[in-house]
Amino acid sequence: MLFDPDPRDEGRWPGGLAYRERGAIRRALRLPIRTTKKVSTDKKKPQGLQRSFAALDRVHEMPIPIARKCARRERVYRSKLQRSAMKMCVKPASDAESRDMDINGLLSQLLPAAVFWANEQNEMVQRIGRPLAKPDQDLARKVGVKHPDQIRVMYVEHIPIPDDPLLKEAALSTGALNEGTSGLTLGYSILLRTGRADARLLSHECRHVHQYENFGSIEGFLTEYLRQVLTNGYTNAPLEIDARDHEVHEI
Repeated sequence: MLFDPDPRDEGRWPGGLAYRERGAIRRALRLPIRTTKKVSTDKKKPQGLQRSFAALDRVHEMPIPIARKCARRERVYRSKLQRSAMKMCVKPASDAESRDMDINGLLSQLLPAAVFWANEQNEMVQRIGRPLAKPDQDLARKVGVKHPDQIRVMYVEHIPIPDDPLLKEAALSTGALNEGTSGLTLGYSILLRTGRADARLLSHECRHVHQYENFGSIEGFLTEYLRQVLTNGYTNAPLEIDARDHEVHEI
């Protein structure tokens, strides 16, 4: 067992680790008691989560022998923090201000991994994807795309899902990505599932290209898109509603 039982932990989050984790994180990261106490007691708040994640990041700045000794504990604790962050995101907020704080805290954790992953996928599709045919370029212009000649399309058996644990859990729990997803747009790159591509799906994804153009970058788009999905859910996100409203069913 990673942590020794402590009778004071009865009923504490998560699974009774409030006191045990304080000592563990102090020993693992060589932090002062005062600092780790604040991290532990505040961890249900977004600010506390951010401090906790920042403390864990310090493991990789330590001398290699110490970092290796702390690695397993760091992974276990980080996993618990990630689950807590997701719970804070999906549970009903007691008030709007608390909800906004929860979302901002989670967004700060999701965004770097999301941008990195999106840029990787975008670069791959730009290298090996194929340009739109002329009728499809006309369709893209119809839904607002300024530069349809820059779009590249790649057909895949399944839409990829990020490997990052927190980003993957957020994508699956909000419905933004799952095994049934038919299309995904990242900048000027469109991924479509083989056998599901039609005018409706292509026009929907091209509308997302238009949105990327308006935001000016993948990071700019994802910042707002993730905020909308975390706040309203995938189906009710305004950017998704806009894409559905511009779907064309026949070319």
